[in-house]
Amino acid sequence: MLAEGYGYEFAFASPESGLKAFKLQLEAHPPDRVVIGGGVVSNPQMRFFMEQIIDVVRTSAPRSKILLIGRPDEVPAAVARWFPRM
Repeated sequence: MLAEGYGYEFAFASPESGLKAFKLQLEAHPPDRVVIGGGVVSNPQMRFFMEQIIDVVRTSAPRSKILLIGRPDEVPAAVARWFPRM
C-alpha cells in the first residue's frame, strides 16, 4: 500500500479476543477505510464475526468505507474503487 501512495495501520481481532481493542483504535484514529480480509469474508463460519466488525466500524468510525477482500493482493483495487486517483 505504501508503494501505491496510501498509509495504513493494521488492526487484528478474532472472535476469541473480541473487538474492544479494535473499537478503541477506530475511535482514537478514525480511518478513511477499513479492509476486512478473506479469512473473515470467505469463511461462512465467520459470518457473525464479520457482522460484528461491520457494526463496530459503523458505530465507532461512521465515515469509514468498509472494503471486503478475498486476498491481500486485492487491497489496492478495493481502495481505488472508493478512493480513485485524480
